[in-house]
Amino acid sequence: GIGFITLKPEGYYRGKKNTKQMMIEWVLEESHVVNGVKIDVTQADEKPEEDEDRKREDRVEERRLARVDKEQRMLRNLGGVAPHLIDRGQERLVPSPWFKRWRYRLWE
Repeated sequence: GIGFITLKPEGYYRGKKNTKQMMIEWVLEESHVVNGVKIDVTQADEKPEEDEDRKREDRVEERRLARVDKEQRMLRNLGGVAPHLIDRGQERLVPSPWFKRWRYRLWE
C-alpha cells in the first residue's frame, strides 16, 4: 500500500536546529524498517499554492448556474405558469393583498 505523511522540522537534533533540508536528508537517505519490513521512501511533489479568491469565485459561479438551471427546470415543469412573474430569469415581486390595502389607504 501507499501512505503519505507530512513532517515539520521542529526542535533540535544533536545541538543543531532542525531544518526542512535536514528532515528531507534524514527521511530519504536513511533506511527505515518497521516491524521487520523495509519501507521505501520517496519525496512527493509539492502542491502548488491555491488561490482562495479564485476558488470562492468558482463556487459562487457554480451556485449561480445551479440556481438558474433549477429555475428553468421549474418553469418547464410548470408549463410556463404566470409569465408576468418572469422577467428574463429574474424574479419580480408581486404585492400581497395586505400591501394593496395599505397602499390604497395611504393614498386616500
